[in-house]
This record gives sequence, structure tokens and C-alpha cells, in this order.
Amino acid sequence: MSASFKTRWRAGVRLQRMNTWLLAAAALLGLIGVVHTVMGEQRIFRPWAVQPPDVRPFHRQILRGSWHLPSLLGLGQAAALAWLGTAAAADLPAIGLQQALLASLGCGVLACGALVLWLTRGRHPGGTALVVAAVLIFGGAAQAVPR
Repeated sequence: MSASFKTRWRAGVRLQRMNTWLLAAAALLGLIGVVHTVMGEQRIFRPWAVQPPDVRPFHRQILRGSWHLPSLLGLGQAAALAWLGTAAAADLPAIGLQQALLASLGCGVLACGALVLWLTRGRHPGGTALVVAAVLIFGGAAQAVPR
């Protein structure tokens, strides 16, 4: 059992503490996903209703769907991190599986944040938020290592 899931006993029931790093990362990724969707609708797609770009309507719908894919993927990652951050994840068959999942999630989120920061020369707040989420994931992974 990992150090972040310290076991306590109360009235014969085993209680386990949650990994707050992973839960914070999950909350941040969920927030990023919601803000990304709302801001895209307000700042990009609503203005297109008034003055459509010079793109066929089918392609505008493809762009709109593509815009929302990262939001949905971020919400899925947030759900996975929330599960990994709960006591239920302490029952994973091997700590190696948990570490592999966290490493892949952390590296993916870090790569996305670095890409956004690089492409916008650091001017887009989403890049910074993604890097912070990656740091939280790596912090949660370090806390989950058995000692």
C-alpha cells in the first residue's frame, strides 16, 4: 500500500486517506476543460454566427467538434485522476500499474502544456494551467510510491 494511502482503523473499519495531489490535478483538468469549451463557444463560435468565416458549413462543424475534443479528453483524464486519487485506487494489483498510468497522464499533459506555451510564446494561460496540472500529477505519483 502506498504512503499517500495511509491506513487508519476506526471501529474495525479501514479508512484510507486520498491523494490530494491527484485530486487537485483532476479538479484543475476539469476546470480547464469547462473553461476551454465555454470560452471557445463565446469567443469563436458565437461570433461565427454573426459573420461566418470563409469556410464551408460542414468544415465549420468539423472545426467546432475538433475544438471540443480536447475538453472532453481533459474531462476523461480528470475522471481517471480522481479515481487514482481515491482510496479505491489503493487496491490496484500492483503499484507499477498506478505509476505507469500516472506517468503517461503526466507526460501527456506536460507535452500539451509545453506545446501551447511554445506556440503562443507563453501568452496563453491554458499552457501554464496544463503545466501546473502535470506538476500536480507528478507530485501525486511521487506521493503514491511505497516507502
